Amino acid sequence: MPIDVDETQRLQEIAAATVRVAEESGPRSVTIRAVAKELGGSTAVITNYLPSRAALMFNAFQVNQRLWQDDLEQHVHGLTGIPRLRALVEWHCTSTGDDDVLRRLWVEMLAIAQTLPADLTASAHAQARDAYATIAGAMADADLTDTVATDVLFLIIRGFFVATIEDPASWPPERAAAAALRALELLLTAR
Repeated sequence: MPIDVDETQRLQEIAAATVRVAEESGPRSVTIRAVAKELGGSTAVITNYLPSRAALMFNAFQVNQRLWQDDLEQHVHGLTGIPRLRALVEWHCTSTGDDDVLRRLWVEMLAIAQTLPADLTASAHAQARDAYATIAGAMADADLTDTVATDVLFLIIRGFFVATIEDPASWPPERAAAAALRALELLLTAR
C-alpha cells in the first residue's frame, strides 16, 4: 500500500532542505542529490515532486514567496496612501531569516534562465510582474500614477537584491532603505 504524503508539506520540506544546502555550501551546490542527502533519502524523494535542479531552486523561492507575502501584508496592514508606499519600499529593502540565501538562489536561477523549462520561465516572469504590480498598486494608492516613477522604485528594489549579494558589507538593509526612501521622496516632490 502506498504511503500517503502531503504534497504541500513535502514541497516545504524540500524547500527548507534546499535553503540549508545553499546556506552551507552556496547556491551552485544545490543539486537534487545534495538536497536528497540533506533530507536523508534517495533522489526519488525530490524527483517525485520536482524534475530538475531549476525546479528545486524555484520551489524554495516559491515557498518563501508566500511567507514574504504574508509578512508584507502584516507590515503594511492598516496603512494607506503615502505611508503604505513608504512602508512597502522599506520592507522590500530589509533582510531577515533566509533572505540572503534566497537572493543568491534567485541570482543562480537568473544565471540559468536561458535553460529553464517554459513553465518555470513563465512562473519567474509572473513573479516579477506580481512584484511590480504590488509597487504599482501602492503608487496608485498614494495618487502616484507615473509609470516611470513606478519603474524607478521597482529597479531600485531589484537592485538592492543584487547589491546585497555583490557587496553585502557596503549595502546593509538600512543603507538600501535610506536610499530607496530618499528616491521615493524625490519622486513625491517631482509630481
